[in-house]
Amino acid sequence: MKRIWLFLIILVLCVACFSDIGISSSDQGYQETWHEYNISIDKTDDEKPSIYENIVAWEGEKGICIFDTLSGTKKTIPRMGGRMEDPDIYGDIIVWADYRNGNWDIYMYNLSSNEDRQITKNASDQEHPSICGDIIVWQDSRGEKTNIWMYNISSGIERPVCPINMSQIMPRIHNNKIVWSEYDWHGKGYPNIVLYDLEKEDKIYVTNNSSIYQTSPTIFEDKIVWVDLRNGDSDAWVSWEVYPVKVNSDIYIYNITSKKEMIICNHPAGQWQPAIHGTKIIWADLRNDADGVDLGDGTDNVDIYLYDLKLKKEYQLTTNSKSQGEGGEQCTGRSIDIFGNMIVWEDERNMYWKDYGSFKFLTNTDIYLYTNESVNVPMQNQNGIRELLSQYRYILITSIVAVALLISFIYYKIKMRKLKHEK
Repeated sequence: MKRIWLFLIILVLCVACFSDIGISSSDQGYQETWHEYNISIDKTDDEKPSIYENIVAWEGEKGICIFDTLSGTKKTIPRMGGRMEDPDIYGDIIVWADYRNGNWDIYMYNLSSNEDRQITKNASDQEHPSICGDIIVWQDSRGEKTNIWMYNISSGIERPVCPINMSQIMPRIHNNKIVWSEYDWHGKGYPNIVLYDLEKEDKIYVTNNSSIYQTSPTIFEDKIVWVDLRNGDSDAWVSWEVYPVKVNSDIYIYNITSKKEMIICNHPAGQWQPAIHGTKIIWADLRNDADGVDLGDGTDNVDIYLYDLKLKKEYQLTTNSKSQGEGGEQCTGRSIDIFGNMIVWEDERNMYWKDYGSFKFLTNTDIYLYTNESVNVPMQNQNGIRELLSQYRYILITSIVAVALLISFIYYKIKMRKLKHEK
């Protein structure tokens, strides 16, 4: 009897420990019911995810991939001869940059009607679209400088937002407010963060220091977050594509209502690609890398971190030794996104070297979903038994304890009956 109980106790403890995968935090209770899911469609490179409610869209090798977290259904908007990049989603509309015409144009796809539409037809490049409501914004190179343009889906009107003899890049829109980075391309200063109110037709500089590199702005309601190099090396950031590089980039926030600025993360390692929804801010962070240097060779260790404005706490969301949210484009990429309690990112943990004869390169980046909500993800997409056990941890433990008690009860009945017969 003692041996059976010892075996059952050890089994329960093993399941409890084994199922406690890759989630680390200074306050474990915040994340104890959160789980990771690999939602990628195939074994190719999946990049730059965007999420709105239960729909995730990302850039795949065959087109724009779409995943419904409620139904578990997947579909692809197929490529039509050119690359499709930087998807963004709002409601049932997905927008992206498309190279099918030999230059970058903005396209949109309606999930309800299954119809796509070409938004821009100018021969210059239009890139990095963002959508909210009826308004699509993007960076447009049709003039002497790259400026921000917009398109109203209802009226069909396309126009520049705030034309100026400065370069405007990487716009993001929420409600009637647009943010972007703005700078003089001819070396007279680094980018500043700009806010434009469509209703008031009013432009303000959120930052106003051209000796510091500020980039990657994003906005939710009255809060703007961005990457800031005031404590780091702006020159190193500009030459990021020349590896290796070490920068001290931080995450800052500006409250439009109170007009107050605050630093969110000032760890001496690099932080980039912030995203915000509600009171949660997420970003990619290099602090756990062995040398804190971005080598760009697949050996870096980039993790996803979260700061909760309401709780005033920072949390580490990923602990895998490979990179999550790096994306290879710290200056212009969007490798992570958040909506409510759903977080998505570009993940390198399953990458491998693919041989093309005369050369090799790393491939198979995946899209991961992190949430505490109920989702419908095919089990073959999961990374083995550890994620399965983590997802159903408490059900498994409860079931094992129940079975153990039942076995003990049956054993007790059999033993008592045997003793009764012996008497």
